[in-house]
Amino acid sequence: MVCFEIAELDEIMRQREDGLFAKLLNRLRVKQKNESLSYSDKDTLKQCIGDGPDEVLHIYPTNAEVDTFNKEMILKLCTDSKLIEAEDYEKNKTSGKLTLKKIHCTKSDVCLPISILLAEGARVMLIKNEDTADGLVNGVMGTVISIKDYSPNSLPSAIFVLFDNERVGKNAKLQKIICGKRCVGLKPSSEDIPLSTCVRKQFPLKLAWACTIHKVQGLTVEECVVDLNKCFTYGQAYVALSRVTSKSGLHIKSIESEKLDKKIFCDPDIVKGVAEMTRFLPEVEDEREEQTDIVQIMYHNIQGLQTHAEDLKQNPDFIGVDYICLTETWANQEFACFEMIGYDGFHLPRSQAFENDDSYYSSLKEMQHGGVCVFYKHSSETELCNLASNLECIVFQDNN
Repeated sequence: MVCFEIAELDEIMRQREDGLFAKLLNRLRVKQKNESLSYSDKDTLKQCIGDGPDEVLHIYPTNAEVDTFNKEMILKLCTDSKLIEAEDYEKNKTSGKLTLKKIHCTKSDVCLPISILLAEGARVMLIKNEDTADGLVNGVMGTVISIKDYSPNSLPSAIFVLFDNERVGKNAKLQKIICGKRCVGLKPSSEDIPLSTCVRKQFPLKLAWACTIHKVQGLTVEECVVDLNKCFTYGQAYVALSRVTSKSGLHIKSIESEKLDKKIFCDPDIVKGVAEMTRFLPEVEDEREEQTDIVQIMYHNIQGLQTHAEDLKQNPDFIGVDYICLTETWANQEFACFEMIGYDGFHLPRSQAFENDDSYYSSLKEMQHGGVCVFYKHSSETELCNLASNLECIVFQDNN
């Protein structure tokens, strides 16, 4: 028999070098809307109020604020800005032939924009998954280094981007060394326009000196400027304030003291739900005899299983463990678990974890990223268990 113990992960990694700031953020994370900030917490936040450098990431609640700041920055810092217009085509249903349209389609639910104002030196973000296995995914950031073959009447042949993460695009077909830096060449991307026979071709980029709070979830930076004035829902302020690794890197745009208090609050349903959540493993009070059989389970947020396949195979921490449990695989249902010598594997993409019988679960099903995977030793007597739908998890039983 294998006995498990409950282990709570209580070490904060993002702010591990600034413990006092981490504790402040933890208090803000659970602050109720009808509660007031303590004097010391409010005083700490007031110490961060200031404009901060223009060049660091600016975080706003709304798209309108983001667009305004990005336009100001490209006009201020870049010369020779170029307006890149999308090309919309009519697709023949029978032959598949594309015919260029004279005017753009006006559908709003399209990822690729009608136009983008870009320039060499502009900060940009990829807004569409191009190659998940190579790290070219929605949300990665970089700087435009070169716009090749620009013409006002047609799309450039390529845009070369120096991505912040040097591992992004390592296997891209189009790469170029510019000023000693490896830049990834992006080609125009194509997108079918919903409820029409149109196809749009455009570069999957947007300016990114500023981003919305929603877009920076999961991001870690050393310095940023945060504007909380137009926060409109629970959790926004906490997410924005907690992107930095230390208090010294946080700049808060000018905000009235009373407004600051009101803008920071959590979702009461989340607090209630966590408090009422049933434990999978009950607390064991009785002392147990010392166990001679030990099962080693390694849990890891892989953030792209295909991208980090070789890293996983070579990491000594994973070698020899009984179970390797991975989250954020970012792989679709066509992906088959790669070979791990000595292990069997099972992968559950987000698209298969939820049903379409409810609008909420349907929306989760369509969300990008996600996915879970487990590798278990050939020698183990492991049984994968069926579980109720609408849970993004894999349940398995060790029968050793």
